[in-house]
Amino acid sequence: MATWLKQNPGVEFISRDCAGAYADGARQGAPSAVQIADRWHMLANMTAAVERFLNTKHSCLRQAVGLVNKTAGADAELRAGVADTKRPSKLELWNERRRARHEQARTLHRQGASFQAISRELKLQLTLLSTKVFESGVVMNHYQPAEE
Repeated sequence: MATWLKQNPGVEFISRDCAGAYADGARQGAPSAVQIADRWHMLANMTAAVERFLNTKHSCLRQAVGLVNKTAGADAELRAGVADTKRPSKLELWNERRRARHEQARTLHRQGASFQAISRELKLQLTLLSTKVFESGVVMNHYQPAEE
């Protein structure tokens, strides 16, 4: 990135993710450019942080809901619905995210993506893709030949 920026002077703003390598490349290649964290990564990082925080505060939130229900005079059915809500375990949440990523890999495969492209995009190991994600017997070529 630094090399490209040096070869293409005049860049004033660089929108990037939060990876340190990109920050270093931007500093080296265009030291006077203003670096801006892109909106997608900002929202993704904020969402993950809020989710982690709320997962540690489940009992406090349950108590707050109980107080609001009592104060507002919510009917017994509504209170029972809140009280009966079971918080998914960390393992259940992890499995749900894992299944979603595996389904995303299958979708990319149906769209013609190579194993390597799927591995890069979803940050999954090639061996994991072949043994776990596609355990239904789908045979995939790990490498797509270069287009001629």
